[in-house]
Amino acid sequence: MTSNAIFADGTLSERDAHIHEAMLACADEAGTMMVEARDVAITQKSANNFVTSADIAIQKMIIEQLSRLAPDAYFLAEEKDLVSMDGEGFIIDPIDGTHNFINGLGLSAVSIAHAVDGQVVSGIVYNPFAHDLYEAAQGGGAFCNGAPIHMRHVPTRNVLTFVEDKWPGNKAVLRNYVSGSRCLGTAAIALCYLASGRGGAYISPSIHAWDYAAAMLIVREAGGVVVEKDGSDARLAEPNCIGACAPDLLPTLLTMWREAEANA
Repeated sequence: MTSNAIFADGTLSERDAHIHEAMLACADEAGTMMVEARDVAITQKSANNFVTSADIAIQKMIIEQLSRLAPDAYFLAEEKDLVSMDGEGFIIDPIDGTHNFINGLGLSAVSIAHAVDGQVVSGIVYNPFAHDLYEAAQGGGAFCNGAPIHMRHVPTRNVLTFVEDKWPGNKAVLRNYVSGSRCLGTAAIALCYLASGRGGAYISPSIHAWDYAAAMLIVREAGGVVVEKDGSDARLAEPNCIGACAPDLLPTLLTMWREAEANA
């Protein structure tokens, strides 16, 4: 699995391009492991929070592969102890949408981000069940299966908003501003759908860096904004509270976000 589009204009340095190619190879292998997984062992980490043997195996494979290219890099991953995000590193979610994966819904993805000093250099989100490969490089645009993607600019009343299950906001309030809301059970795919014009806004109350690092870059490179609740640009933080939308929708996003939570 390769992408010529993202390297066409030399956006990435030779080393970073080589790393991105390795990330693509890891995502491809992870996708095969997800699709071919059988007799998966499931462990409940906490209420409604699960990890499978496939999560563990995929994460191990990605870390082993990328460690060979960047032996001094940190690895921040869902099934791993927390680490500082100083310097160069990789932020990994082996299966974003584990609950979907367990139930065979086909809305699950591997997410890999390459970051340097708190900034994502390039990112990949791959859903092997839909054969959707999303990727972006800083300053180089965003792509799905090699084709450029862009945020959707439509009247606010036609906008579909993606929210997380655990969001405490009053969804009825959202319908005063947008056409409706959906929970996909995977932040990475929801944000990538947003980037490719399949929705208009996204809200999460508390999200882990591995859930959004790669997808945040994809949204921004597709022309969108990713912000914290005060409207400032979202940082790469663990954890964080973020919203995303097209720039012209930002005032509406912030208004309905705050109002919905105030009326929960």
